[in-house]
Amino acid sequence: TSYSGRAEAFERDDPNLADNPIGAKTASSLKVQARSFTSLNSSILYPTNGSSIPSTDSITLFMSSPLATAFGFTLNRDGQLYQSYDNLPFPAVSIGSLPPGNYSVRGCAKVAASGADCADRTGWVNFTVTSASLPNNSLKTAPYNDGLNSSNGDWHATGGWQHTGTHWRYGNGTTYSGSGSLTSPPIRLPESGSPYLYFNYRYRTESPAPWWDQRHLQISVDGGPFSDLPGWGQFYQDPPTANTWLNTPNMDLSPYLGRTIRIRFYFNTLDDNYNQGVGWEIDNFQILNTQPTGGCAVNPANTSLSAARWVNIGETVVGETLCVPGSQMYYQFFGFQGQSIWAEVNAKAIGSQLDPYLYLLDSSGGIITENDDIVYQQNQDSRIEITLPYTGNYYLRVKAWDHPGAGGADYYYVLRLMEFNTSPYLRFIIPASNWIAGGPFEARVEVNAQASGISQVDFYYRAPDAANSSWQLIGSDTNGSDGWSININPASFGGMVGGTIYAQARSTSGQIWGDWRLNLQIDGGKPTAQWSGGLPNPSGSTAVRLAWSAQDDVSGISRVEFQYRINDGGWQDWNVKPTGESGSIWFLGQAGQKVEFRIRAVDRAGNVQDWPAGGQVTTLPVSCTAGSDEPANDQRAGAIFLPYETGLEQQLCPAADRDWMRFDAQAGKPYLFFGISQAGGAALKMGIYDSAGNLLSERSAADLGQSLTFIWTAPVSGTYYLLAAPLQDGLFGNDMRYRIWYGEPRQLFLPMVNR
Repeated sequence: TSYSGRAEAFERDDPNLADNPIGAKTASSLKVQARSFTSLNSSILYPTNGSSIPSTDSITLFMSSPLATAFGFTLNRDGQLYQSYDNLPFPAVSIGSLPPGNYSVRGCAKVAASGADCADRTGWVNFTVTSASLPNNSLKTAPYNDGLNSSNGDWHATGGWQHTGTHWRYGNGTTYSGSGSLTSPPIRLPESGSPYLYFNYRYRTESPAPWWDQRHLQISVDGGPFSDLPGWGQFYQDPPTANTWLNTPNMDLSPYLGRTIRIRFYFNTLDDNYNQGVGWEIDNFQILNTQPTGGCAVNPANTSLSAARWVNIGETVVGETLCVPGSQMYYQFFGFQGQSIWAEVNAKAIGSQLDPYLYLLDSSGGIITENDDIVYQQNQDSRIEITLPYTGNYYLRVKAWDHPGAGGADYYYVLRLMEFNTSPYLRFIIPASNWIAGGPFEARVEVNAQASGISQVDFYYRAPDAANSSWQLIGSDTNGSDGWSININPASFGGMVGGTIYAQARSTSGQIWGDWRLNLQIDGGKPTAQWSGGLPNPSGSTAVRLAWSAQDDVSGISRVEFQYRINDGGWQDWNVKPTGESGSIWFLGQAGQKVEFRIRAVDRAGNVQDWPAGGQVTTLPVSCTAGSDEPANDQRAGAIFLPYETGLEQQLCPAADRDWMRFDAQAGKPYLFFGISQAGGAALKMGIYDSAGNLLSERSAADLGQSLTFIWTAPVSGTYYLLAAPLQDGLFGNDMRYRIWYGEPRQLFLPMVNR
């Protein structure tokens, strides 16, 4: 394998990749090496050797060292040490702008075995910073208020920054790339007082994590270099939404009293991956001279991981307040592996202004899981239920959903940490919150595994005037083989806005579980789904990979649905309906068919996107070019030799292909087998036979495009035969490639990554 794309090294367990540089659900390959391995192949990516950079430009040092777990940089100016950066968790650091001079930079890559020393160093990269100046804008004085409604020349933009007519934005509104800065005019602060900076912003980038698509707030004082504003240099852990403007807290500028400053918004994607979204948008920029008094403590005790407050399972913590905007509160507790606990933040339920967001962290501060709303947009308090994965210390982190601007004396909450035994439950899938479709929709519920023996699920409706209304039976579902659901037409009840729907499951033993949705509201917008990339035409395989992304800004995406038609015939529903805002799935067609696909989305209110008139087209192969081993290895007598721990690449061609291989095995010794899907949606059935042709073991891949693995122990020493066949006989094509490997199973102690 080429091990292409982003990479990250692990030397400990990681329970969730969502807050990692590699990101969740992106891993494509794995390499395991000894901890003592130090050949890290490190190199500087930016700046490039021999480059020339204006002294007005902000810079991010960036290196590549995919096998390291900590990083550093040494920066020299005119042959003397200028700055050093050590023990960075990510191979990049924002250093602001630099004064003119000749510079050289070298990167340091570390692993645990290297201790404080570098396991590997890059070569020196030389670059020049040339003298440059920003436009000589007229001097402003605080208080300064710019609504940014026009591009009047006061602000200096580089890279992707552009004025939209109402505010500034990095990117074109749907995509963004590279790096650039938006710089304010010079602003003179007063000689006394407590000046502060405030602005509105929104963003939609790859993730709220701090690694990629970095958003930095920088300051220059009296014409000096730019650097990250202390305490607020980088924005992250804020909600990535293209539809909600966020507020900053009041950022203290009193260290710069009597000075002339410039403020800069510096954006850097660092790479070209996943650069879709509105980018970063800025509006309503203000520097005021006196901060309002909020009656909040300046230094709450438990606002960092190291200062977390200790709580015990079974304890309720009252009197807590997110008083200072931008703060987050930490709590530590001890739990046992296999212990089932729940943690809940009650805020909205007790009249608080706080819309909480709750995280469960592992002992090093990595995210295990997180929760925004107990019921999306309906119950805005937060709750986590989990079976603890290890014995040891854990942390809870509480922040405001609209961090960092939210906070104040009226942002109080109660934290509960309890143990529980999992009980049976029923819950709505559609509607997932109180949003319902304006027209007819399907209501669907989920019943968990503990609630077994369900005989039926009843659905009820009650009008908004609950005191004078009774429950009306909408209908019942007595067959849960395809899930528990019912079709509802709000018009049959005079509309449902403000009303309540209730679903009740009844078991054969008479037990009852229920769930409801209160104060129903109309989500009048339809979701959208589109293809992620085009289909090859013609196709190199009879299996077609369908990849999609879907959006819904109100209730969220429930699932996507597909239709297909063969040779320009009528549209047919495909009974596979995957969930999620993005993903991919394989469709198996028949040889020679021209197949057209179209897609639509269904949101969690029951709204259904209209089918597009047409879709993507591909033509499946009629035949393929067989390999040199065909057709001899279609029979056991023509089996090719499978080398030990080397592997053999094969192709599923022609249709209904059978590939026989022979291998040697010793009595009583276990062997590990891999049937690896490499391309084209290949998926295998694998059987092991003795020399007489008797089947000893057979395994199958879970689905198209899936690999399989198993361990088999030889009963006697000798030669055995392995038969690799397609999971379904219609699978074939020039692109339908797979690899067979067998060898000794080895016990490897790897970091555990739960996604």
